[in-house]
Amino acid sequence: MKNTLRQEISYLMSSKTLLIGVLLLMLLLIFGAFQAKITQTSSVMQFKETQKVYNSEQEFENDLHKPYSLSQSTNGQDQVDTSIENSARYSYESLMIANNQMSLLGFPKFFLKYSGLIFLPIISGFLGIFVATYDYKNATYKRKLNHNSWQEILVGKYLVIISVLFIALVFTTLISLVIGGLSVHFIESIDVSKYGSIFEVHNSLLDLATLGLTVFLMNVITAVIWFTLSLIIKSSVISIVLFLLYDLVLPNFGKYDFKNGMMNVFSSVGKDVITQPVPLLQIPFLEAWGILIVHVLLALGIGWGIFYKKTRFTL
Repeated sequence: MKNTLRQEISYLMSSKTLLIGVLLLMLLLIFGAFQAKITQTSSVMQFKETQKVYNSEQEFENDLHKPYSLSQSTNGQDQVDTSIENSARYSYESLMIANNQMSLLGFPKFFLKYSGLIFLPIISGFLGIFVATYDYKNATYKRKLNHNSWQEILVGKYLVIISVLFIALVFTTLISLVIGGLSVHFIESIDVSKYGSIFEVHNSLLDLATLGLTVFLMNVITAVIWFTLSLIIKSSVISIVLFLLYDLVLPNFGKYDFKNGMMNVFSSVGKDVITQPVPLLQIPFLEAWGILIVHVLLALGIGWGIFYKKTRFTL
């Protein structure tokens, strides 16, 4: 087992796959830092503009102590319009969250939530596809079977996927902690202390660990599913095209769609992070996890069967 895992890691390093992955993660972190700063600046502007709408400071402060609500409606052009009741409280909470996103623990949470639904799963999907297909491309499956059983080869591929994604999570979390610690010096400040503690964002290592574990599991599931599909397709190019079409172009296929399960899970974690809303069919949190678990178990079972058949009879 150690031999197969060493072979997989060695190839990922020699093919520059790991180097490319590190560069992509660094670019995402830089982009995330700029996005957090833009969000914070926009929140300050929104808060100031909302203050100007009110006739008096007392009226504005009274609304700050009331909850806000959002409602959505579709216009004649099939566009969704969002209306806010009590914009004072909404702008205040948005400002508090945006300030928190530029802090030691706040930025890692922002980065994981902001990138974890789209960008990180894309990288994970590419990893699963590459690990599944590079032995087809290089015609090395037969050579590996001369020294290792098909079970060892398959488990080695699963382990390298899990190991790489775990290291990537640790790497991005550590770098984002540094960025978060530095970003507090770039906050556009506005004094809201006179309003008291109306709304506070609480940071904890437990919240960060929960979000990080969720992102890690989502990425592993994505990589395993596309690893299995790539074993069937055999072509990395075709697999990547289909993956991008499904992930970025095709709509949500409904309640049991893998994407719908992911979006429901992400909508339940990291709630104190400002991100764009995503279209989803809402289902209970545990049901969403159940759907994802079924998907990954099917992928593991199918992958095990396909790998066994192909390595014994067709390679």
